[in-house]
Amino acid sequence: MSERTKVVETETSGEYGEQVIVHGKTSGGVYKPIYIGDDGKVKIDPVPPDVYAIADQNWDELLAGHVTVGSAGKKLSDIPTTAMRGTDNALLAASYETERGTNNAALASVCTEDRLAALDTVIAEIDANEALIEALPNDADIGDLPWNELLSGHVTVGSAGKKLSDIPTTAMRGTDNALLAASYETERGTNNAALASVCTEARLAALDTVIAEIDANETKIDTVDTVVDAIKIITDKLYTKNDVTPYYKTYPAGGAPTGIVSSTTAWSYGSWAEVIAAGAINTTFWLVGYMIIHEQAVSVSAQLSIGIGAAASETEIVYLPYRHAYVTAQGSLLHQTVMLPILYRIVANTRVAARIRDHEAVARNYSVYLLVITEGL
Repeated sequence: MSERTKVVETETSGEYGEQVIVHGKTSGGVYKPIYIGDDGKVKIDPVPPDVYAIADQNWDELLAGHVTVGSAGKKLSDIPTTAMRGTDNALLAASYETERGTNNAALASVCTEDRLAALDTVIAEIDANEALIEALPNDADIGDLPWNELLSGHVTVGSAGKKLSDIPTTAMRGTDNALLAASYETERGTNNAALASVCTEARLAALDTVIAEIDANETKIDTVDTVVDAIKIITDKLYTKNDVTPYYKTYPAGGAPTGIVSSTTAWSYGSWAEVIAAGAINTTFWLVGYMIIHEQAVSVSAQLSIGIGAAASETEIVYLPYRHAYVTAQGSLLHQTVMLPILYRIVANTRVAARIRDHEAVARNYSVYLLVITEGL
């Protein structure tokens, strides 16, 4: 018998008696019965199986016959029914109400959208924190980080990183260790007890104080040098020749001095009088000297006040002494220009005025000139 046929059963078929019925294997690999037709020819059963009947057979299969552990039939057979949750539906409903409560309005007022949103936010933050915690380095990484840190990034004075970065290497001390050791022994001596008694904490602290004072003095010296340099620049300009406009100018310019009058109260100022009009000098200028003229035949002690600003709003910037001693035997009066030891800087276009007070309770007439530098500084 070929591989395409096999005997599966025998049956009695009428006049042919007991016949052997075989199944033939089709090209699709399905065995179908082979039999002798009415015409005497051998035929393969052409009737296909009923797929619906096959499906019905699956769902009508009794599960009790499937007991193999792990099989689909056994698993399905073991699933419990109502015995799992109970069958007293009224009792189940009552228990549900007891557990959750029956005041729906109160439940709704507590379980609001805002609280649910807040809960979502908390959950999201927990998730984010879990991600951060998972991203944290482990113990080994934390131990490595300080030692792998580049010291060049730590520049804050007083910090541990800066201190460690500033420690010199062998280039500072040399590389001949034997020579260094010999020099060290020679310089410090070998009597450690004696050295310790001399090099005390108190003496080291005193040394630190001296070093700090030296540093402070160096700073002061640097400041003085800066000031001296600035003064030199100014004095160099003062002595530089200017071929266009002279440095020194007298105000009022090209005319009589400005008259000022003392008060009728001793040592009380009289009124301000304008010496330099606003806008008369359109560059920065410096007050360097003054001359007071008093032609009355009497000795006086007085003080000259110089101020800046608009009329009736003057601000005093300096007041200067004046002494006039009248001697009848001389036959004449001498008035001299007084030079200031320090220049007083005044901004461009500033109005300058003067006033005077003296020791007498008499209004006396004085005149004043101001000497200024208008260029070169």
